[in-house]
Amino acid sequence: MKKRLAIISEAMLEFGGGDRLLSQIAEIFPDADIYTPILSKNLHNKIQHKLKGRIIEFSSLRKLSILFESRLSRRFFTRLYNTFGPIIYENLDLTSYKNVLTLSSRYAHGVITTQENNQINLFFSPSRYEWDNNYINKKRSLIKIFSAIKSTVFRVWDYNAAQREAENLSISRYVAKKVKKYYGIDSEIVYPFISDFWFADGDDDIKVEAQRLVNDTFGSAEYFLILSRLYDYKKIDELIMIFRNIPSKNLLVVGEGPEFSYLKTLSSEFKNIKLVGYKKDEIVRELYRNATATFYCSVEDFGLSTLESMAAGTPVIGNSKGGFGEIIDEKSGVKFSDTSEIARILTEFDKNAYVKSEIVARARSFSVDKFVKSLKDKII
Repeated sequence: MKKRLAIISEAMLEFGGGDRLLSQIAEIFPDADIYTPILSKNLHNKIQHKLKGRIIEFSSLRKLSILFESRLSRRFFTRLYNTFGPIIYENLDLTSYKNVLTLSSRYAHGVITTQENNQINLFFSPSRYEWDNNYINKKRSLIKIFSAIKSTVFRVWDYNAAQREAENLSISRYVAKKVKKYYGIDSEIVYPFISDFWFADGDDDIKVEAQRLVNDTFGSAEYFLILSRLYDYKKIDELIMIFRNIPSKNLLVVGEGPEFSYLKTLSSEFKNIKLVGYKKDEIVRELYRNATATFYCSVEDFGLSTLESMAAGTPVIGNSKGGFGEIIDEKSGVKFSDTSEIARILTEFDKNAYVKSEIVARARSFSVDKFVKSLKDKII
């Protein structure tokens, strides 16, 4: 007898919104097996306990994942994985499952299923690294040529993979438009959700620990918060430069990634800016709750952490382009179309102009019930 469901993830290397959503989907389907080609040691320590040993690594590259732990070898490992990604996914045997749910932001939708499999693709995004020419154009001339050739080859594979028979879903209107533009296919919009954890009150010990972190950094002063993986496309360097010019406003940066050292250097001489690395969810929840507002500078496909901030009753400030513009309204935050507007927003922002209960209500409108119904209607 076939097993009911396999969930196919992208490589799990650094903790982000996609990994958090995977954890939540896994709770909805407790008997599903979860496949990923690679689970880094760093992420294993943060997520495996939540998934109770259900993650199956299916790529031989997992034996080399230790290379990802070192900054010196990380780039080599990432390029190696990106070169063989399509082959890795197409060779995954899923014939023992009735349903296959892919959570795709690059390769996952490229698994090859049979007529006896029911495949559902949940698109987080088409691969931004191959479809967005801005990433290629940033590279130096010789590397740019090879990158353009590689991207062209990838796009052919990616387009053809998306044409295979499947039910297609997207996590926002913004992503659905990209799926239509790049693949020529329609997809149903299924907004993600956040767990009840983010609406709940924390333990007193955790509150004290979070407050101590802030007090040791800024004293009793107010602070703005950004929670993000530290990649160049997140535009955190632009936000830091703005705060460098407004020393009366404090910025707390929570997260890790390849840009950490660069951003640390960029902010090291400024007492109003502090990078604190990764923090566990219980601490993050309190940091949200006590912040003046949270920032999101990049164009996001959805923005799960936006909902987390709103669940704490804290308003958000973010880029109106992308999925962020679909989440917030005038009662829950401020949108900007360009980072040049941030300095003005900072000087004018008043948290007291927002009603906490209305912000929380907006977060709750992204219902787990709607999400679950959309998925369960597709799974046979």
